[in-house]
Amino acid sequence: FSSEINDDLKEKVKLKLGFNTSKILDISFFDSGSLSIINVIHLLSIIGIHDIAIISPSYFSIEHICKDYLINCHYIELERNGLNFYLPYDYSKTLQNYQCIWITNPIYCTGIYLDTQFVEYINNLVDNKNIILVIDETLSEFHKLISPKITTKQCITIVSPHKALCTNGMKFSAILFPYKYYQIIDTWSDIISGCLSLSSLTAIHHFLSSEYDEYLIFVNNIIEKNRKDVLN
Repeated sequence: FSSEINDDLKEKVKLKLGFNTSKILDISFFDSGSLSIINVIHLLSIIGIHDIAIISPSYFSIEHICKDYLINCHYIELERNGLNFYLPYDYSKTLQNYQCIWITNPIYCTGIYLDTQFVEYINNLVDNKNIILVIDETLSEFHKLISPKITTKQCITIVSPHKALCTNGMKFSAILFPYKYYQIIDTWSDIISGCLSLSSLTAIHHFLSSEYDEYLIFVNNIIEKNRKDVLN
């Protein structure tokens, strides 16, 4: 089970993802990003979240899972300008009315990452407010995560580092969350998800190795070559 993974391994994963090793932030492992999403939404339901503002485009399954937990989803569509996406003008007052804001990075099905200006905007928006941020960075390369730059202590992050490698047979997902939610996630992850597969445990160790970094460079080189071929 995820709870049986030793603290040293957990700290190494957090550190490689760009988070400091503060005990305020805990981590729990799952076999896939979909299971992580289910467990995050279950947590939100338990702590009394009834309305979520989803900054979209986002992963399609979120709304369907939320409906089963009687959580209302309110979509805020990003506006596109060239290769960048922006929140609609003067949306800060609207977002402050929600108990939770769900963000996807990179923007789903675009491959475009949210920039530092967006991170600053979100940090200012939730500063000293009781708003939970959920950041789905399942498709992000580990060194491009925005979550480590988020200043609020009310942030939940979903990662799945092997998604960037396209290795569906060997992967793991993880939730990084405030330590105060550990008991809820630990108890219900066993009930909802069960124990981890051998491929997930293998993937955790692979992620911490230099082989992962080499593989990521190799895959990106293939993608870049294909991109150039398409453009030509």
